[in-house]
Amino acid sequence: MLNTENYLRSLRALFDAQPQPRIQPRWLWLSPEQREQRLRELLQPQANRHR
Repeated sequence: MLNTENYLRSLRALFDAQPQPRIQPRWLWLSPEQREQRLRELLQPQANRHR
């Protein structure tokens, strides 16, 4: 679980460091909490696979 938290944190840092792309997924405009929720949903299958 801790690994997932660190992974999400580094992912978010990566996202924030990126120059803004011309075409953005809609969820980039969500609040950080909603964005994190979305990321968790997206990462769920991968997290389960690595267990």
